[in-house]
Amino acid sequence: DQPLGRLLDKGKVFFEKEDFDKSKILFEKDLVYNPKSEKSYLYLAKIFQKRNNDLEQEVNLNNVILLNPQNDEAIYMLILLK
Repeated sequence: DQPLGRLLDKGKVFFEKEDFDKSKILFEKDLVYNPKSEKSYLYLAKIFQKRNNDLEQEVNLNNVILLNPQNDEAIYMLILLK
């Protein structure tokens, strides 16, 4: 079993390598164990941004804002999306 936090860290590594399929799976797994992980939602939004999936990007950004209304990066990404 993955210790909490490791999934997020591993997901970031794959994200940096632009292996979005693997990173997406890890961020989604992190959310299963840690449903309030605003960072996982933010990274998922970034993956959907890269894939030009506006709907999924917006869903994940809205989750970030719900968890942390002060997340500047998510606010900025939502503004760009609109």
